[in-house]
Amino acid sequence: MFLTARFKKGVAAGALAAMVFGAAATPVMAAGWWEGDYAYRTKINLNVQGAGVSGEVARAPVLVRLHTGNFDFADVKKDGSDLRFVAGDDRTPLAFHIEKWAPAEQQALVWVDVSGLKPGAAQTIYAYYGNEKAEAGQNVAGTFGPDYRLVWHFDAAGAPRDATANGFNGAGGEGRNAGGLIGQSLTLDGASGVSVPAQAFTGGPTSVSFWVKPASDGQLLAAPGLNLVSEGSTLFLEAGGQRSAGAALAAGTWAHVAVVNDGAK
Repeated sequence: MFLTARFKKGVAAGALAAMVFGAAATPVMAAGWWEGDYAYRTKINLNVQGAGVSGEVARAPVLVRLHTGNFDFADVKKDGSDLRFVAGDDRTPLAFHIEKWAPAEQQALVWVDVSGLKPGAAQTIYAYYGNEKAEAGQNVAGTFGPDYRLVWHFDAAGAPRDATANGFNGAGGEGRNAGGLIGQSLTLDGASGVSVPAQAFTGGPTSVSFWVKPASDGQLLAAPGLNLVSEGSTLFLEAGGQRSAGAALAAGTWAHVAVVNDGAK
């Protein structure tokens, strides 16, 4: 959840651009400016309410959606190369990368590396832009901490490509659906899947998470020692000859699925 307030350098206050999920704020006079060559700054208030966060998140990539309701694409370079993100102290640059940049559609999806998210506590970051002299500043691999072994966005044609520095690209899985929950999604036909490099599974504590919208029953994940299957609108985990009690997974509805292995035998 976030809301934005846009400021132009030298202007005491800006109009509130958008309020998301009922959040509210009042634009205030800009106390400082990270770098003078940037003409515009947008304040983004983050709030983890509704995300199920029960403790502090030391570091996580946060998705920022830019659109006509909270961002004026006329103020940024056409290719987005002057876009920057800065922490709430208005001094510390944040690593980020752009998954989708479509000014003609007035849409962008940007992942920003944010630290210290806490339940019940709002946090501020800033987007800076409006600098014709700026070169591209996104850092794809730097957006993800060392705990991320593999991240697939499905934002390009062909087999899935890893956004982290590890280079764990997939094999197969070339079908795409433009109507994914976040940008494009992978489309599978139930007969052939996408293979994850074995090196991505180190044998220690591991978690795998993804969004899925099943059209029918079938296997969702096959990993060393376990299977994740959807059967009768119920999700089951099979491991060591045992099957879990199951959890509801309705067909035709997006659901977030996560599997965690603590590394124990």
